[in-house]
Amino acid sequence: MKSVILSFFLLTSTLSFSLEADAISPNKQGNPFGLSQEIQALLEDQIAKEMGGALFYLQQSVYMEEVGLTGLASYLKNHYIEELSHA
Repeated sequence: MKSVILSFFLLTSTLSFSLEADAISPNKQGNPFGLSQEIQALLEDQIAKEMGGALFYLQQSVYMEEVGLTGLASYLKNHYIEELSHA
């Protein structure tokens, strides 16, 4: 059941992020902040890495909760939240 909840959460958070990004109207260069394409690509890559790290911690947290290691699950969930703050 927790795996289903996790999958739903990941799907809705990804959808929410993309909808928010689409709501910003881009300037002539195709991005909302006037960044060069190289800088924009680097930022997008870093955000993807931070989100990937966050999802890894969340997945591990859910697994640890399922196997009864609640202390470790809590520790990993805190790291998930920290990674989200980086993104």
